[in-house]
Amino acid sequence: MELKLQGQRNDPVVRVSCEGHISVMNSGPDGPNPLDDLLGPSGFARTVLVDLAEATFLDSSGVSWLIRCQKEFAGRGGTLVLHSMPPVVKQVFDLLRLNSLFNLASDGPAAEALASKEAS
Repeated sequence: MELKLQGQRNDPVVRVSCEGHISVMNSGPDGPNPLDDLLGPSGFARTVLVDLAEATFLDSSGVSWLIRCQKEFAGRGGTLVLHSMPPVVKQVFDLLRLNSLFNLASDGPAAEALASKEAS
């Protein structure tokens, strides 16, 4: 899994792209969160849009990581929006019925609109 910051981490809305296999097998469930270094110390208190268009796979450790991220954002007053999910990733979300747990959008503009709605 490769996470890339799109723009600056101090932008009003932080945009991140996630490419490849969404998995954190090597760091374990309680290991370091890959978003910590990318977003900085106040990152989870912000609005972050994660573009999943280039994600190719989502395994159970990736699901666990996303749930952990969602809890972290909720606990610190931030908002996480996942968008542009390819069919292989959407299928996992549908199978595990994760749709109600996350803010999901079909594409970037819909993610921005959802983030604005969540902020108000």
